[in-house]
Amino acid sequence: MTMNSPLHGPAKALRLAAIGAVMLGTGAAFAYAAGWFGETRLTPQRIIDTFEAQAGHYPGYRKNHAKGLCVSGYFQPSGQAASLSTARAFSQPRVPVIGRFAIGGANPFAPDTGIPVRSLAIELST
Repeated sequence: MTMNSPLHGPAKALRLAAIGAVMLGTGAAFAYAAGWFGETRLTPQRIIDTFEAQAGHYPGYRKNHAKGLCVSGYFQPSGQAASLSTARAFSQPRVPVIGRFAIGGANPFAPDTGIPVRSLAIELST
């Protein structure tokens, strides 16, 4: 059985430099994505301005997923689900549900087929 000897000298320095370069590059990528370089820092107002520049300004409507449909109903779990989870939604006979289907974008008058992004939000009231 052979054992690898520990690295010494230039080989060890090269390996540590490579690890340091990867860590520095990863940190720089996160800092760039956060907008810490230059004047492009991401703010809530810049996000809203971008939405309005793309789709227009529609007072009284949501800034994204502006066109949607609200739904309500109930969730009735199978009796077998209670053994699989400790969530209260599976142990009750019937759980009230409210939800919203929507398409992406800030235009509340966009055609339903014009935007490929869809969303679904659900609240189970346990």
